[in-house]
Amino acid sequence: MSDEASSPLPPEGEAGTSKEQSSPSPQEGAGEKKKKGWFRRHVWDMGLLCFLILGTTAAFVVRAALTKTNSGQLTAVLSVSGKEKAQYKLWEYGDTPAEEVIQGAKGELTLQMKHNAIRVKQAECPNQTCVHQGWVSQANHPIICAYNQVVISIVGGDDSVVVIG
Repeated sequence: MSDEASSPLPPEGEAGTSKEQSSPSPQEGAGEKKKKGWFRRHVWDMGLLCFLILGTTAAFVVRAALTKTNSGQLTAVLSVSGKEKAQYKLWEYGDTPAEEVIQGAKGELTLQMKHNAIRVKQAECPNQTCVHQGWVSQANHPIICAYNQVVISIVGGDDSVVVIG
């Protein structure tokens, strides 16, 4: 009996089990505090993420509202080496593309025109950027072939210039 009385730990079936059931261990309480702490630490991050998502969505909506499809009478202006060479009335073309070969500063370009759109089908230039640009039907998207010094810009229609900022 002297061994049991001098032992600092209570016997297994007595106070030890009731103490474990009545209050959570320090490790369990730390997990709950950790969850609450994580949310409190990241609430500004989540707010910033929501703000960025809403801002991006608003920017797309505003851009879609300001960008109109030109349905009026569009004219393509062809310039070679800074000098205007031709104008193409794009509203006069049908849905079947018409072709024309033009001479640039260093080579030939084959243009295709259809109703309110124009493109460079073929060009004698090394990088073919003008060809890869595809059909253009808006005034804010000129076709540029720097190698041949050719610029094709579109004017007319609903050419309201919108400056944001």
